[in-house]
Amino acid sequence: MTGSRVRALLLAHWQESLLLLLLGPLALYFSLSNSTSESLPLLPLPESQVLQLEQITLQDYQKDFKRWTLTGLRALMAEDSSIMNVEQPRLRLHPSPETLPFTDTLVRANEALIDWRQQLVEIRGEVEVERDGKLYLQAERAIYDLQTEILQMPGAVQMIWQGSDVDGADLRYELKTGLVELRGVHYQR
Repeated sequence: MTGSRVRALLLAHWQESLLLLLLGPLALYFSLSNSTSESLPLLPLPESQVLQLEQITLQDYQKDFKRWTLTGLRALMAEDSSIMNVEQPRLRLHPSPETLPFTDTLVRANEALIDWRQQLVEIRGEVEVERDGKLYLQAERAIYDLQTEILQMPGAVQMIWQGSDVDGADLRYELKTGLVELRGVHYQR
């Protein structure tokens, strides 16, 4: 196509050409903004947008009774996020007044992610659960539901039960009742 033919074509269809020139950059802007919005959380945030805390203590009360306490070495949370990252967490789960014979349960690990919106605490990295000052459970990951007060440990779990070592998977521990469910139980005496 020669230059004169292109000009003649543009003059004949000037309205469509003008519309393409106006809508083209707008369409390009929206397509680029949608494709890059998925990768935005991976970009490092400026320090002014991150809340950094040292030696933290979080406590949750229901009426007059303390439900749980979380302490940690360091915590990070973006200003516009509902997720807090805690290093070296110690989650102490307190028994309710109805279950007073039960003692506090202590959960230790390398890292915890608290999702305030979903009311979940995900604990990762060499998770250890103690009761009565004795090691009770070991796993790589645990999830504590703050609303239902249920501790779940998906995957492989090692447990000490009545003096015996027990291996299993997918543990579910109801704090209110003390009920423990473990799949694939294998006793090692």
